[in-house]
Amino acid sequence: AAAQRAGIEVEALYPDEILIDGAEFDPSAHFSEWRMRQREWIASKDERVAKAHEAAQRLHSAGKTFESIAKDLTKDAVRSATGKPWTADSVRKLLFP
Repeated sequence: AAAQRAGIEVEALYPDEILIDGAEFDPSAHFSEWRMRQREWIASKDERVAKAHEAAQRLHSAGKTFESIAKDLTKDAVRSATGKPWTADSVRKLLFP
């Protein structure tokens, strides 16, 4: 009802497998796997932050700017705590909370 009031088109999705673009889609399996990946992502936050901090500290000690550190972390696929792209400000906050 809230979606309808907001003008959002909603399509009912039943837990039965359906064909989407010629491929089978199992909503139960899909969302079960998504929840598992989400739990793993949340559980690995401390590890991601520690890895990012170590890499950023090394680059900062080498004299790099926050902007160049952000570019290097992104290029090297070092993930942030949230998974968002690195910015100079997010690097500064990581190094100097």
